[in-house]
Amino acid sequence: MNDFSQVVCPHCWALNCISTFRLINSPRCAKCKQLLFTGLPVNLSLANFTHFTQRNDIPIIVNFWDPWSDPCQTMSVIFKNVANVLEPHMRLAKVNFNIEKKIASRLQIRNIPCLVIFAHGQEIARVNDTMDSTSLIEWANKVNKVNISALA
Repeated sequence: MNDFSQVVCPHCWALNCISTFRLINSPRCAKCKQLLFTGLPVNLSLANFTHFTQRNDIPIIVNFWDPWSDPCQTMSVIFKNVANVLEPHMRLAKVNFNIEKKIASRLQIRNIPCLVIFAHGQEIARVNDTMDSTSLIEWANKVNKVNISALA
């Protein structure tokens, strides 16, 4: 088992090598000194999408959403609320479907909301529907093969 994880800073995009043991201790970026886990989804764009999905050693769940869609708005609130539960075992991020059309097209995302989990740059799971907080955490646990408690 690897004792270190490479984590991309959500603020400056620097790569940080963090002891797996220290992931739960509010680690800070070595470059910008800000928290590596903020309890908020990271906004991804064409400029940083590949960097975040390929360089993080922890899985990343990406919410493809549209601010004008009621189901997406609902899912966005739920997604934001589970960030504190799933981090630091998983990184949460979001992509605006209407602005980042190239990313959505490359991944063949046609229906939103759409949640995609990436591990080491590879898509490992996808769901096209809204979920409640419990269902989202259970799905993430099943895919990530860990048991992240809602009480964590």
